Amino acid sequence: MNPGPFTDLALEAAPARLTADTGVDSRTERRGELTVTRLRITSPKGEAALGRPMGRYDTVTLPADLLAGEETCEQAVDAVAELLSELLPAEGCLLAAGLGNIGVTPDALGPLTVSRVLVTRHLLEETPALSSLLRPVAAVRPGVLGQTGMESAELLRAVVERLRPAAVVAIDALTCRSLARLGRTIQLTDTGLLPGGGLGGSRQELSRRTLGVPVIGLGVPTLISAAALAAEVLAEGMGNPTMLPPMERYAGLYVASRRAGEEGELLSRLLGEALNRAFQRRVSPADLRFYAGDPL
Repeated sequence: MNPGPFTDLALEAAPARLTADTGVDSRTERRGELTVTRLRITSPKGEAALGRPMGRYDTVTLPADLLAGEETCEQAVDAVAELLSELLPAEGCLLAAGLGNIGVTPDALGPLTVSRVLVTRHLLEETPALSSLLRPVAAVRPGVLGQTGMESAELLRAVVERLRPAAVVAIDALTCRSLARLGRTIQLTDTGLLPGGGLGGSRQELSRRTLGVPVIGLGVPTLISAAALAAEVLAEGMGNPTMLPPMERYAGLYVASRRAGEEGELLSRLLGEALNRAFQRRVSPADLRFYAGDPL
């Protein structure tokens, strides 16, 4: 595993130079104002190097002025919807799970996003004829251990056992180690999620192994390690120093943007619309906005 502060972003954990024997493959492309990187961990050697399981890790990097650009938001919705569609099974019910604590601003991304998902499972049970237009979708906000006394994985296992979805899409706030990626990188992965992993927590992982169905992880970093931030500031001020002071005292501290609330609202709307487009491929974006009731 790479040294340094933990990051939930596979892109940050990847070696600076990728060679044929690293077990990691990556390619990057520009899409308007966005950068899309498709990273694959293809071998146990890659797993060891990045400290995460083999699989697919796609990232959409947003511009710094996202809050000021409606056109850029639309590009981001299209990009995330396309990447997510590639990971979803072609048929069957989908379960969107918004992880995190809606009462804590940097941790509210999951619940806020899921509140904007168009749920349809109940409609199709009542009116089967709608199946020619809509895909069954259910949504759940399992909260956090301190609120419910139950792990997210425990609650989701019970829901999955009852619904038997074709896949779970788990949305959560992530951590990063570069300030430029704070609130500006959307990661999608087919390997699932480890809630609270970036904060040193021991929450139960959400994956095919633990839930019995494919789990797609979707998230944005809303916190940065104080140790990583301090190292970045020192490096900028000193110009690639050969030695940095010990950062252990900052290991348990995390920093959020002062605009975390405003950015979280926009990002949750962006992700919610992308989820709806990926879930309901036969419904136009305009109609999805109307039915979801929360357009960008």
